[in-house]
Amino acid sequence: QIVRKLRDQGVTILFVSHRMYEITQLCNQALVLKDGVIMAQFGEEEIASITQAKLVEAMVGKTVSAMYPEKSHMHAAGALLQIEDLSTNLLKHVHMAVRPGEIVGLGGLRGHGQEELLRTLFGMSSGRISGQILLDQKPYMPRSPRQAVARGLAYVPPDRKTEGIAQRLDVEINLTS
Repeated sequence: QIVRKLRDQGVTILFVSHRMYEITQLCNQALVLKDGVIMAQFGEEEIASITQAKLVEAMVGKTVSAMYPEKSHMHAAGALLQIEDLSTNLLKHVHMAVRPGEIVGLGGLRGHGQEELLRTLFGMSSGRISGQILLDQKPYMPRSPRQAVARGLAYVPPDRKTEGIAQRLDVEINLTS
């Protein structure tokens, strides 16, 4: 909002961002640099209709589809993890599917639910849980990390020093428990 306000007041702004939506929403022009070389330049007429994919293509020198080709075999396979309408004290109506070979990233600011989702999947959530989780197409609702591990899941906490190890126990126990 501040950048838009300054822009609208006629202030010249050099705005550097890797968030493509910011470029298309805020900028009147865009210049794509790679290793100090201008890869592409988009004027006022072009920036109004440029796609994020086109900006990424200018940045990396390849089309998005060439970098991330469709993997039809993954979509044909059933989901390894299927979450339907999962709700807890902190999560509301989460839906998600993870298929073989996929890597799923959970993003957002800390405290916005991604840790709670992972803790819930690992049987570490306190409070009421509703919804359905399928793991390998079988119902799954772990009540403890031990149950999650028995089903083949692992969890790496964000603060490994306080949550990831038992500091008073030796290395062998920490590695194997």
